[in-house]
Amino acid sequence: MPEMALEGVRVLELCEMVAGPYCGRLLADMGADVVKVERPGKGDTARRYGPFPDDIPHPEKSGLFLYANLNKRGVTLDVDKPTGRRLLADLVRRADVVLEDRSPHEARRLDLDYTALSAVNDQIIVTSVTPFGQTGPYANFKAYPLNTFHASGEGYFLPGGAEWLSRPPVHGGGAFLGDYDSGLAAGIATVAALYDRTVSGRGQHVDISRQEVLMALTGLDLTRWQNGGKLESRADRGQRLGSTLRCNDGYVEINVNFNHHWDACVRALGSPAWATDKRFAYYKGRLENDKELRANFETWSMSQTKREVMERLQSHGCPAGAVNDPADVLASPQLQAGGYFAEVSHPDAGLYKYPSAPWKLSATPARYERPAPRLGEHNAHIFCRELGLPPAELADLRRAGVI
Repeated sequence: MPEMALEGVRVLELCEMVAGPYCGRLLADMGADVVKVERPGKGDTARRYGPFPDDIPHPEKSGLFLYANLNKRGVTLDVDKPTGRRLLADLVRRADVVLEDRSPHEARRLDLDYTALSAVNDQIIVTSVTPFGQTGPYANFKAYPLNTFHASGEGYFLPGGAEWLSRPPVHGGGAFLGDYDSGLAAGIATVAALYDRTVSGRGQHVDISRQEVLMALTGLDLTRWQNGGKLESRADRGQRLGSTLRCNDGYVEINVNFNHHWDACVRALGSPAWATDKRFAYYKGRLENDKELRANFETWSMSQTKREVMERLQSHGCPAGAVNDPADVLASPQLQAGGYFAEVSHPDAGLYKYPSAPWKLSATPARYERPAPRLGEHNAHIFCRELGLPPAELADLRRAGVI
């Protein structure tokens, strides 16, 4: 029995920045041998993105790169050169999965499309992660996370619950929020394709559109318009009673949509006299008088910390959660108890704590024994030991700029 769920699965990753590399990171966390292929000299663009220790840019110390590429091996290879494509074909013959994020036009030019790669290995699974998918008028469009976020319609609804509809829509929190979602969807679909191959014996093409991934997350709002003619807006999207309450050190989000939540909340507050007001007896009245209700809540919550408010409400059965900043998250007793953060040492960046996999498998848990690869770190091992190239040829390839 394998020690890790995807042990024995070989993945070639030809992706940059976040969406594709995060998919590769998830597969690596499950035990797949993920070999990241980067451009000679420059490497993944993520290497030039911070945060950096002491704000000093360094290609081996990018927090973004280190996180998205944990548990992988790495080689350099110029697939624009014929010799580079020949070596890539040798790697594809030994692989189970290829992850790529070129536009469909560029993938065909470089023989990275499914037709070309399946001709090399008829059982290969090719997962393509692109802004708009493999077909349609936008298929070859370039896009940053901001573009795909708004192309999905998600940005239209933010900030949720806003009372001023003239305010422009905004991007979701986090620079690459939608790209992590896309990487997660790509990982799920890739594992499904691997499972299908154990039954059918065939590979296939996994087409991931970052726009469509985000649309899937917005699905209910789209369905309401398509089937009921109701167009949600920032004013009513996500509107719920209670919402964000101020505390003496930050904020707590509460949800009292249902009567049993309201009853629990009243008990947590010690059954104050104002809570017996008939206007608050039912959800509709509470929603119509939300501003007054919020003011009453905050008279109580402002005297306590956000953690105290959250724990008191939760202990009585009312859904509540502190609005945490990064320092709060790192100190979270829940995450500490679950062993969520993994310590990994990198030869250049040093020892850091990393967020681990967003799942736990009891029989085949994730391991974190390999930091993100330095640029071209495993060239000699993979090209010489695994593909059988003589060391002298490797030196020639380096001089020619192929690796």
